[in-house]
Amino acid sequence: MKNFRLQIGEPSIVAQGENTGWGNYQFPDISYTKSGSIWISWAMRPDDYEVVNGKSYGEAVSDDGGKTWRERREDDLLIAGSPLSNGRAFKGFDRQYSFGCDYIKNYTPVAEYKGRRYHFLEDVKEYDRKVEGVERDVESGEELLFDVTLKWKNLALVEHTKDRLLPTSYILGVCGSAPQILTLSDGLYFATYHWSFDINAKTRDEAIRAPYLDLSVFVFRSTDDARTWECISQIAPDEDIYKNATAGGFEGLDEPQMELMADGSVVVLMRSGSPCGQNDPNKYPSYIARSTDNCRTWSKPEEFDKLGVLPQIKRLACGAIIASYGRPGLFVKISGDESGMIWSDPSEIKLASNTRDASCYDRSCYYTRILPLDDKSALLVYSDFNYPENGVGESKKSILVRKLTVIEE
Repeated sequence: MKNFRLQIGEPSIVAQGENTGWGNYQFPDISYTKSGSIWISWAMRPDDYEVVNGKSYGEAVSDDGGKTWRERREDDLLIAGSPLSNGRAFKGFDRQYSFGCDYIKNYTPVAEYKGRRYHFLEDVKEYDRKVEGVERDVESGEELLFDVTLKWKNLALVEHTKDRLLPTSYILGVCGSAPQILTLSDGLYFATYHWSFDINAKTRDEAIRAPYLDLSVFVFRSTDDARTWECISQIAPDEDIYKNATAGGFEGLDEPQMELMADGSVVVLMRSGSPCGQNDPNKYPSYIARSTDNCRTWSKPEEFDKLGVLPQIKRLACGAIIASYGRPGLFVKISGDESGMIWSDPSEIKLASNTRDASCYDRSCYYTRILPLDDKSALLVYSDFNYPENGVGESKKSILVRKLTVIEE
């Protein structure tokens, strides 16, 4: 095991705007363009299952490693995605939002839990929303749709509100329109989350895990260029996780992010709740689990930290593994362990308003992304809702980046 520490650089401003409510100037994503520039996008719409407003995101590009930023041009072609045998890149799934469906009133739900009603997909004959994948032409940037076959035993349709359903395509893209794809020795893999209908159950009654229908992580594998995806494993909250949570903000296990380790295993980080607004923000930990058989089975989830929404994990070529997460507060960790299971103590990323209490939604969304820059450094993108305009003026809702440099000791 190597001993590493992180050197955290000063913030660079990507974009700033007025505080027009939750959802705008937050939830950033980051990738490279074909020319090697860095591309960042962020949400510019309310954070709502039912809102789709055309182009609902902002974009910026850096040509100097994240020091300065400009508007994206037409010739800034994105290369995010997993290479396919046809020469294109798999971007993700065409994400649909909740939709009205009068036919649901004709069905009795198979389960009701925490105010939600569930129907097994195979029962609802009127459901006709197919799942489509998105692949990108790496030369022109053109995006094309293709039909996806989904093999997911005990998949449930969820009533979001009365007479409205969350479609399957929303669930598959729930961590963003471009899911994190791992290329392992026997196919493409990705993880998403949904309510905990047991995929290993022999009967439908056994599949309904009442009263434990909180969220679980589901892992999928494809061997045919992302055309068919089979659900191969599930990471569900166990009794110890339930004992460690309090009522209110506990969700189960969700927002998974996976990474391939140097020893060939796969590690996944997961969230269990949103602590802001809760009486005890330390009761919704982030968790870590490990698979040594290409995601077929997983170790018992262990607590990664006392908090953490959308925890990120990236392995650099030098052997260092970096994680970022937060809410409340924003933190990074580093590991030099080949299995990815031994980590440093967290280092805090300072925000303009850094008070951490139960009402923390006015400081940041605490969603981060990490982009490797070279063998020993990466760029961290995050939101700060109170950062001074141009670094010196009045507070603005802002997208910022910091360089993380790995120091070997």
